[in-house]
Amino acid sequence: MKKWLPVLFCLIALHCISQTRHAPKLPVVDYVTVNLNQPAQAKSLSGFLGGLQNPKYPNREDVRKLQPKLMRTSFTERYDESYKLAGRVHLIVSDLWKQKDNDNSGQIDMYNPRPYLDPTYTDYLAKMFDWGYNNGNIRPGIVWECWNEPENEYSKWQLSDFFETYKVTYQALLDSKIGSTAQIAGPSFAWFSEEKMTAFFDYCLENNLEVNVITWHEIWYPAESKPLSKLQDHVAFVREHFMENPKYASLNMQSIEINEIIWPADKNRPSEIAGYLQNLEDAGVDYACKTCFYHTTNTDEQGNMADGIGVPPCELGSCDDASFNDLFTIGYDSEHYVNLSNECNPLPGNENKPKSAWWVYRLYADGVPFRVKSSNTEPASHVIASSKIQPYPDTVATNTAQVLVGYSNQWPLDYAPVTGTYSVRINNLATLNPQATEFTVKICEIPFNGANSYNKAEDNTPLLQPVLVSTAYYLADSKNGITVNFTATTDALYQITISAVE
Repeated sequence: MKKWLPVLFCLIALHCISQTRHAPKLPVVDYVTVNLNQPAQAKSLSGFLGGLQNPKYPNREDVRKLQPKLMRTSFTERYDESYKLAGRVHLIVSDLWKQKDNDNSGQIDMYNPRPYLDPTYTDYLAKMFDWGYNNGNIRPGIVWECWNEPENEYSKWQLSDFFETYKVTYQALLDSKIGSTAQIAGPSFAWFSEEKMTAFFDYCLENNLEVNVITWHEIWYPAESKPLSKLQDHVAFVREHFMENPKYASLNMQSIEINEIIWPADKNRPSEIAGYLQNLEDAGVDYACKTCFYHTTNTDEQGNMADGIGVPPCELGSCDDASFNDLFTIGYDSEHYVNLSNECNPLPGNENKPKSAWWVYRLYADGVPFRVKSSNTEPASHVIASSKIQPYPDTVATNTAQVLVGYSNQWPLDYAPVTGTYSVRINNLATLNPQATEFTVKICEIPFNGANSYNKAEDNTPLLQPVLVSTAYYLADSKNGITVNFTATTDALYQITISAVE
């Protein structure tokens, strides 16, 4: 038996970090404990907004590797591929209502008259639901969503206008040929509000309306708040006050699906993305969608809307082009419309390649079926652990445990990255191999590239592989566990894999 514990082999000198049993010299970022023999219930929250339009990009096999469970789109022509990829599609009825040519924002020329006062709206609904009926071959997996962000400032609506529109939409769906089996979603508010949610559900109760799928967005909050600390509270409020409240039983609420998550300022922050997924998963959310933004959306350094400042040269519209929710780099494509300025284009050969955000979703999805319990001491640190991983398209899971960890200091956004040390305790190694005493521990980094908003060229930086930080060998201690200490940088996400030495 080898006498060392552990011996470290540095494979990349610039990223090599010391693995020892001694206390770290840098301040500890977090103490993490993972129990490989304690399964945790988890539903995959891999999902994406906008659907797929570009027939060439992104590579569909790269999308399948993310194992999406929900797609959200406004366009019936994107349904087929979305359903084949995810098996569930939120179809936004509002975004096709009075839509002008070449505009897919769902925000132009559709407020006067209000839909519930316009007889052509019910005609439009009848055609939409007849398309869903499909001559008796009902299109599966559709959740009909009445209106996107009805209370947002661009709509100039009163809440009562939305409520009446929802009523008309629900009744038209109920009266259609798919009414007996169809699901309807709402309220799809732009941000969570206890008061507005209560008003909506009370209205539905008073008017005998159902809300089968509860939806809202978790993407924006005032700069002084910490959004990730609020996600679980919001879900708990909905579950306690509405879903589990006998008063609202007639609404037939079946699931909570947060169909827009991750604000633009967070879209390149690997630890932040993982934080959204972890918090919503811990809250028991059923489905979620990573949000996207059109070319007409501008943001400042804090991720706030900054309309009227012009389109920055590196702004990447992510809903309808090859970047697909900011997961891929894009470049000039002569067959389509993507043409960024030279300073924004990736180096030749790196067009349409995965970015850091893609890798977060890839590694996250690999471990969902094998989620195990974990705990940690730092609220701003995020931990997602699995006893095995099964990357698509593998049909058998690998006997390798995975721990994703990352620290994020969400506000303010203009800080310099800081480093600290993680101390990760991994228990019950016999889960991997009851006879093994020696284990290989590999640490890889998904880096934050420094881009806080749409007007930075780093937005278009590919990550072809996670950065290898270190590989080390450990002997299990008397408690059948190991403790791994390593240096971490704020906003990066780290993948720790543990496998038995055969």
